[in-house]
Amino acid sequence: MTELWLNFKDESGHDRRESVGKSPYSIGRQPGNDLTIADSRLSRTHLKIDRFGEVFVVSDCGSSNGSELNGSPLTEPESLKNGDRLVLGGGFVISVEMIAEQVESRRPRRTAAPQTTVGADSSSIPTVVFIVGPLLVLFVLICGGGVYFFGTSGPDISQVSETPFPTPIIDSETPEKSPDSSPSVSPTASATADPDSSVTPAVTPVNDEDRKIEENSAKFLRKIALSDPNAFLATAQVQIVKGKLSPLRGSSALGANLKAVKANASQFESMASSQGLKAQFLAAAALTKIGNRTGDPVATAKSMLPYLGDLRISLGNSLSDDCLLIMADYLRRERKGTGGGGGPSLQSILEGIPRSKIGGADPREIRTIWFLRKNNKISEESYQFALTFLAIGSIMQNPSDFGVNSEPVTF
Repeated sequence: MTELWLNFKDESGHDRRESVGKSPYSIGRQPGNDLTIADSRLSRTHLKIDRFGEVFVVSDCGSSNGSELNGSPLTEPESLKNGDRLVLGGGFVISVEMIAEQVESRRPRRTAAPQTTVGADSSSIPTVVFIVGPLLVLFVLICGGGVYFFGTSGPDISQVSETPFPTPIIDSETPEKSPDSSPSVSPTASATADPDSSVTPAVTPVNDEDRKIEENSAKFLRKIALSDPNAFLATAQVQIVKGKLSPLRGSSALGANLKAVKANASQFESMASSQGLKAQFLAAAALTKIGNRTGDPVATAKSMLPYLGDLRISLGNSLSDDCLLIMADYLRRERKGTGGGGGPSLQSILEGIPRSKIGGADPREIRTIWFLRKNNKISEESYQFALTFLAIGSIMQNPSDFGVNSEPVTF
């Protein structure tokens, strides 16, 4: 019987391996599921796995953030294969491992050779004679053939028929090692072979560049919020940020600005604390305003601080999405402060969204730059400013990953 195992990292970053021992098998955020994962990306009941004999079928339970199987949206039930990669909620990765139990092949039993008797009082001929005799004959034939072969010049290759060798017949009751018994793969791999093929799927590593963006952006988002340990970017969002990172790669100006932030880390900590902000947030905000040119991060942060402090009060900064909203609304707030207008605040926009037009969206989903931009509730300029902030913040975590000459910015 085939066993199904799920490999993933828990909330503490430790490797876990869980067996799917029942059907249906549910996975979700709330207690009561067969596998409970305390991750805000997951819905209360996010995914289920049904077993039909030796086939396991996975299906999404109408989750808010969706599921993926080997990089494709899981919109209908799909059968699982060894090495498959599930992504729940846009960022929680589960590697599928299937182990087929090795059953000893069943061959027809040979009937023992009957014992032959000679006369009524003769002893039976030992069974070993019937075994050793044929083996000796076979040995003589092999030796004779070898002497003949090596004693001649070998076969004339030109006379060999071009007809291919016939395909050997394989005993159906003696299967070769099942492809499903191959070892498990890491969460950063996905099966690329034809899903209907009986050959073990080829395993292709996840794009290394995307992995770096995903890891560094998650670190940054968790550092800028007061309390958001599970912050992450969904796969589609990683691709959006990737576009904003391109012009910043290898930037010498950004490298110089990062070094200036590190040299004045204590000042950033003091300024940020005075407004209830994180130093990582304030530093990234200053670098975003400077852009891809050399500037004075400390002086820039001081000029931004009053506006950022006001927006922190109205929008909050408990979650990373709140911090992105602050950056999206910063340009409006700054222009208003300098007499340049700026339009309605994001807070008033959020409060004015009719609940009947939300379409069942989770309240937390609504308070994001992604939802607001999709529904044309913020300007493209504000949206792009927040994306640049996110891209620079990701680079801050490990500049060398993006070709920028500087040490990581830590506080």
